[in-house]
Amino acid sequence: MDKEDFASAIAEVSSLINQAAVKLEALRLRCIARPTPAGQFPMPTLEQARDPKAKFGVNLTAIGLEMLYRIFDHGHGLRTASKMLDISTRAAKYRRSCWEKAGGISRPKSRLDFDPA
Repeated sequence: MDKEDFASAIAEVSSLINQAAVKLEALRLRCIARPTPAGQFPMPTLEQARDPKAKFGVNLTAIGLEMLYRIFDHGHGLRTASKMLDISTRAAKYRRSCWEKAGGISRPKSRLDFDPA
């Protein structure tokens, strides 16, 4: 393989990587901006999840727990939940099992300050 072929192969791989990155970013934005079905409460934003009312020290308050459950309601995983509420993955795993015991998506939901009227 000479230099010209090598440069051509690098340019082709670089182009494929850029195309994949654009598609991945579009998919990420589509997942974040999922429409909220009628009757379903919205998922908290990062700013809302980091609100001091969500945690008391290292423990979740009732507001923080509802936010965490909504993150699970919207189909997000442990990593998203733990990063948004700044809790450990192990704590998020425990809370997910509590969410499942409470009924999962069909659990009774409570209103939060940022919910639309």
